[in-house]
Amino acid sequence: MRYRRPDDMLALCSVLALLLFVLQYFTISKFSVLDSAGYISLGHFLENVRDKIEFDPLDVVLGLGAVGVFAALVLLQVLRRRLTILLGWICASQWRAQWAVVLLGMVAVRYYFARGGMNWAGDASAHLTYAKIAAESLAAGEWPIWSNYLGCGTPYLQFYGFLFFYLVGLADFVCRDFYLAIKIVLAICHIASGWAIYGFVWQATRSRQAGLVAGLAYMLSFWHVQQVLVMGRYPLAAIYALLPLPFWAFERGGRVAALWGGIALGALAFAHPGYAFWATG
Repeated sequence: MRYRRPDDMLALCSVLALLLFVLQYFTISKFSVLDSAGYISLGHFLENVRDKIEFDPLDVVLGLGAVGVFAALVLLQVLRRRLTILLGWICASQWRAQWAVVLLGMVAVRYYFARGGMNWAGDASAHLTYAKIAAESLAAGEWPIWSNYLGCGTPYLQFYGFLFFYLVGLADFVCRDFYLAIKIVLAICHIASGWAIYGFVWQATRSRQAGLVAGLAYMLSFWHVQQVLVMGRYPLAAIYALLPLPFWAFERGGRVAALWGGIALGALAFAHPGYAFWATG
């Protein structure tokens, strides 16, 4: 079936994406005043929001605008199947399908670019410390040497390699902002994970629709965010990005695929030897 480009749906989706980014930057950032105890139950959460957060007219306009555009998308799908047509047009081209995964991923992980620093709760403190050491070493013209004897030591950090910390150090060397460097690496890894899953599923099924759904599911799954961001296990962001690549290479076959599949397995070992072992197996 041949699909024409649905300009109306592209416009609505673009407006919704823009509203979500603006909401994330101006409105959602106000929730940072809530502590972890504020999320025990829905009632407690709403009570804390009422008592501690003061919304202004812009927040109301942005929220109603996002809800209104989303409702329009749902209505157009129910009445005229316009969203189906949009997805059909996207999946009619490999180039469009891949870019859709990347662009939708940018919208999905916009929370990485919220204002402020990173939370030091959970496992984040140790990983932020290693990343800071790597960043300062590279800034001083030194190559950081990996050791697990700093901080919590072994076995707490024994299964984490140095790849993520080196990536943060290189990003910090460019942007000169440590927390921004962390956010950039986490966001890029998260988006790359969806693109990699798309490639693996497409290679295995030759279905762009299946690849698109799989890529979105991989990026949007709660455990992905829970394990990396909420629990503070930042190096696993690189694992999520790298893990699909050896399987993609295995499905593709050939010498070139074997080469970059092997490189991906090697990079996995530098990120987390345990995950690399099971991926190889």
